Amino acid sequence: MLELIHVISLHKECVVVLYLTSMTLSDMTMTTSIRGNPIIVIAGYRFNRHRIRGVKTYWKCSTHLQRGCRAVIHTLADMTVIKCINIHNH
Repeated sequence: MLELIHVISLHKECVVVLYLTSMTLSDMTMTTSIRGNPIIVIAGYRFNRHRIRGVKTYWKCSTHLQRGCRAVIHTLADMTVIKCINIHNH
């Protein structure tokens, strides 16, 4: 189920930001990189683990450094998604 939380404006366009409230690992794929780092794949987009703070893990789009993509996912220790901004610039 998707729950609309916030609407933001970017570059004179209205962009709807959806926070997913009930997505779990059954809706996404968890894998590892060649170097053994965890990766989440959702709809063909790869997210690399950025940091862990307490029970929260912060993930950023794999093109964040190269293309400046701002898509992010926040998960809990049991991999329940508590925030997903899946808007990519590529």
